[in-house]
Amino acid sequence: MVNMLENSGDKQIRMRHVDCDFIIQRDGIELFKMSTKYGEPFYHSINGVMLPSFRFSDSGKYTISVEIAAQFFIPITPVFDNFSAAIYTNMIIDIL
Repeated sequence: MVNMLENSGDKQIRMRHVDCDFIIQRDGIELFKMSTKYGEPFYHSINGVMLPSFRFSDSGKYTISVEIAAQFFIPITPVFDNFSAAIYTNMIIDIL
């Protein structure tokens, strides 16, 4: 599960109506893109949560990216967060 939060003073608030994506790459090659699963340029999250699921077939180092491209139906300059993951064969990963 991916929760998209924004800082508001001293607390974090879950973002609403977010156009976003969840991407998995290995060696610069895109293996999974959540929006493609739905046939859209971005995944629209009403409540600021994504539930991606992907079966890794090979062990190795992967890059997991989360992109935010709009909030409340208003485009923004895209924001990316990248994470590195070491995966061992036949694991299913759900980002929590």
